[in-house]
Amino acid sequence: MMTGYLTYTKEVLSKMSFDVQLLNKEYRKALKLLTRGEISHLHDWIRLQRMAIQLQPAYVKR
Repeated sequence: MMTGYLTYTKEVLSKMSFDVQLLNKEYRKALKLLTRGEISHLHDWIRLQRMAIQLQPAYVKR
């Protein structure tokens, strides 16, 4: 189930993809606020968007 914050996070990350530092900042913020299931869904979405290359190693560990 998608929550409002998960949807919001996806919108923010797609808009921040031009700046790697901002992208990582927003990603780390989302990890603190989302549930495990939402984080899993976010990781799947990130892979589909091909943003994984831009994210710091914290992405791979979760």
